[in-house]
Amino acid sequence: MKATVIGAGITGLTLAHRLGQLGHEVCLIEKQDRVGGVIRTMYEDGFRFETGPNTGVMNNNRLVELFDDVAPQCRPLLARPEAKRRLILQGNSWKPLPSGPISAISTDLFSFADKLRLLGEPWRRPGTDPDETLSRLVVRRMGRTFLTNAVDPFVSGVYAGDPDKLVTRYALPKLYNLEQRYGSFIGGSIRKARADKAAGIVRRFGKEVFSTPDGLQGLVDAVAALVGHDNIICGCADVSVRRTGGRFETTFVRQGRQQTVTSDVVAVATNAPQIPDIVSDLPAELVESIAQMKYAPVMLAVAGYRRWTGKPLAAFGGLVPSAQRRNVLGILFPSAIFGDRAPVDGALLSVFMGGVRRPDLLDKSDEDVRNLIIDEVYATLHERAEPDLFRIYRHRQAIPQYDISCGRRMELIERAERDIKGLYIAGNIHNGIGIGDRVCQAYDYAERIDRENPKP
Repeated sequence: MKATVIGAGITGLTLAHRLGQLGHEVCLIEKQDRVGGVIRTMYEDGFRFETGPNTGVMNNNRLVELFDDVAPQCRPLLARPEAKRRLILQGNSWKPLPSGPISAISTDLFSFADKLRLLGEPWRRPGTDPDETLSRLVVRRMGRTFLTNAVDPFVSGVYAGDPDKLVTRYALPKLYNLEQRYGSFIGGSIRKARADKAAGIVRRFGKEVFSTPDGLQGLVDAVAALVGHDNIICGCADVSVRRTGGRFETTFVRQGRQQTVTSDVVAVATNAPQIPDIVSDLPAELVESIAQMKYAPVMLAVAGYRRWTGKPLAAFGGLVPSAQRRNVLGILFPSAIFGDRAPVDGALLSVFMGGVRRPDLLDKSDEDVRNLIIDEVYATLHERAEPDLFRIYRHRQAIPQYDISCGRRMELIERAERDIKGLYIAGNIHNGIGIGDRVCQAYDYAERIDRENPKP
């Protein structure tokens, strides 16, 4: 079988790799002149930094399998132990997010009433609304201050979104399933672990934060090498797919010349807004649903200091509750997480701004952004010096928002894949936004394609 995969982000790369493992001939088409999508690592003046996602989480066996495949050329670099410490901004002070029962009781992030309420969480009845938003779920089970000072900043850090709009079963399906299957978050986690052990399920991961010694770019480059550079075509413009004579013709323009690739199946692994332009004969209802899909805009500012004189950065980083009304969503400390991202005695910060609540910040000038961040770093981390390295990256369509429209869109995608035999729609339009989610989806799609389109 010949397969065309469109989009060489981590999803498309992994999908192409797995299809190759299963014995299929693959052509991977990418509009940019490089692979990796939003994942890109830079090295400059002694600083190694990311221009998109900064870390991944080792949260499923598929991701572990992928690292097995790229070994020994690429290996995971796990976060330092101190990176388990997460901070929440209150005023101009960073307070540690509780990591256990004792710290949860002693912290002043949560009200006394909500701490008492948390004790009853294992016995609270599951919700009955499948489209319940994350904010309603948290308030119902844990209380308002847990939403304000824990879940809201978490959502800002992961989705750059609004917990009032995100639907739990799409945005955080594992959390939703804990309540629905086991009745609670706390008791459900314990019961699920016991059930998995009894069923003989072996998990090779511990939800460790990871990168690679060369940054996340090291992973995508290693997967691209497994796909084979002869099977990857970058710099493709005006990509379009049409089905003809029982097969697919994928046409694109490269170096001023139109080219066509013919294949038995096509898998699209791009951002959602690009899909209707690529596949012209999608049902109108699906095209309309895709057009309505919201993406959070995110701006990432990288600040490098050759000599750090501010507060010690012995943590993963800090998140900012929306109630604080600050100009940043959060500040990560990459040089503290991995230890080799800045010169000795220096520091590297990744500052995130924008999101669904403050999209206007992406339109500010570079000088204004620099001044805003210097002010925030001084106010909250007590660093007086200006950064020696400062770079800004604006991502207008950064993170999909899994709101109430997500369920219907997933139904329409499944229908389109049934009706247009051989077409598969992957990517972050569904099934999660993290690197682990993307890798898991790619494996699932590859094995489904292999089942539904057997080799001669």
